[in-house]
Amino acid sequence: MSVKAPLSFRLAFTLIVNSLLLQTLVSIAQSFTASYHNPEFTQIMPVQLKIEQGSNNLNEWSSFTIIPKFMNNSVTSDYQNNYTLLETLIIPEAIKRISRMLVAKGQGMIPISSETHCDKIHQLTEKSSIEKADAHLFAYFLIGAYNSTWLTSGTTCAVSDSDNRPVVALIKLNIEVVSWGLREIEELVKEVMGQFFHVIAFSTKLMNLYPTGFSSMFQFKNDTSYNSTSIGHYEIVSEAVLGRARRYFNCPSMTGLPMRRSTEHDTSLHFSQFLMVDEMMTGEDFGYKVISEFTLAFLVDSGWYKADFSYAEQLTFGKDAGCELIDSVASNKTFTNSCDLLGVSYCSNDFASKSLCMQASNFETNFIPKPVRGGHCVFDRSLVRGVPFESNSTNSRCFSVIGYGQQNTGCFESYCVDGVLNVTVNAVNYTCVNASQTIYFSNLIIICPDPAEFCKFKQACSGCSGNGVCLTNGKCRCNVMYEGDQCERRSHCDLKIPNICDNITDYGMYLTYEIVYKSVTVQATFLGLIAFLFFN
Repeated sequence: MSVKAPLSFRLAFTLIVNSLLLQTLVSIAQSFTASYHNPEFTQIMPVQLKIEQGSNNLNEWSSFTIIPKFMNNSVTSDYQNNYTLLETLIIPEAIKRISRMLVAKGQGMIPISSETHCDKIHQLTEKSSIEKADAHLFAYFLIGAYNSTWLTSGTTCAVSDSDNRPVVALIKLNIEVVSWGLREIEELVKEVMGQFFHVIAFSTKLMNLYPTGFSSMFQFKNDTSYNSTSIGHYEIVSEAVLGRARRYFNCPSMTGLPMRRSTEHDTSLHFSQFLMVDEMMTGEDFGYKVISEFTLAFLVDSGWYKADFSYAEQLTFGKDAGCELIDSVASNKTFTNSCDLLGVSYCSNDFASKSLCMQASNFETNFIPKPVRGGHCVFDRSLVRGVPFESNSTNSRCFSVIGYGQQNTGCFESYCVDGVLNVTVNAVNYTCVNASQTIYFSNLIIICPDPAEFCKFKQACSGCSGNGVCLTNGKCRCNVMYEGDQCERRSHCDLKIPNICDNITDYGMYLTYEIVYKSVTVQATFLGLIAFLFFN
């Protein structure tokens, strides 16, 4: 005769199974975060810039000029089109955008060695040089298939002997992760720009070389008691960054903007993932990243560059949150207006994207809602639909919903008229008058956000037609292959290279965190049910 386990035990077992698999979800999702490993290279070497007739004087400022040199690291014919896409479209677009954003002084003749790897850079002298680049930066691109999930990494190879500004760099690109969807091409452009920012300023290898001086840029916070593997974090105390941070977060008493905690093996500098979820320089590949005023301000404060802040993209998370958010970093607590249920779907701060509640980073245990790929209501043409009747378009935004008894999120058409929020579900219009109002449709309960807060973000740049990002000056910066004041037109592809323009598609294919989340949730429910029936 079989002995039936008590009901309480069976229920407990089911909950444990679900909990363990939910932890698996988080581990899987974090494993898909793009890695930005800075390989171990020898020390940075100074080189003497030569001024020749027609070149800019070392004391003059001019648009930041980058000369790329491409190196094929045994790329097979299977990846030749991907290599060409990087060489002819993605990298040139990244260079063009940086040249618009930044100016620097000291453009001169950079001596270039016949050796192309940074561990050979000690041979970079005028005597051994075989060519010279009249630019601010000479960038080697080592492109290869590395059988890995990481996307790109970079390091500074040489600096000018006059002011220590980086003038030679090596950037590695993993060709295996190149996708031909327009959204993914845009993301690759941003990732390349992020590596440029690392090699020209955002690096611990450069911290003691800034003309403004280390102490004017940073103060160090020892975090040894926080985590045995953490050595602490830096706070930025420089004028442009700290001043903007105080205004953005509405915290006049801020003494410094915290950077991300790291280990002694991390040579990159990143903003705190907890404070700046969407910023490009947080170093994690979640959702759609922006290059905000803080990145440009950091570059200015280094003393090597000036920036055109009209190109700064809008950051939304934490805006006007007050000092409580900043204090949450130091106390390692979860901000009350953030998320508090691990693995649960939330809307992003600007209502543009679905997010998943996760640990901020390996060294920031605070929970934050991280935007998910395939979950952007405006940009993701291949939106992953988690509840019925979702739609994605220029006018779609994220709403909290309860579907089948579970907290979730969904993308629905919406528009604002005189501060009144209207929502369209399956061609039926509803009006949100106040926060927490509920809309019932079929098996869904849609929870209205604060209309005033929602409409503030909804009307910014009118969404740039879903083909661009809103700048801080209220204008749109269009993605690759789009143009117009609202990025409403698809631009003509004029690359005269076979198999490039024809291969570019509207949609890319990628594994999304939400797909992982749903598959694990289904598996957890299934195994929990099996366990319950087994003990029944």
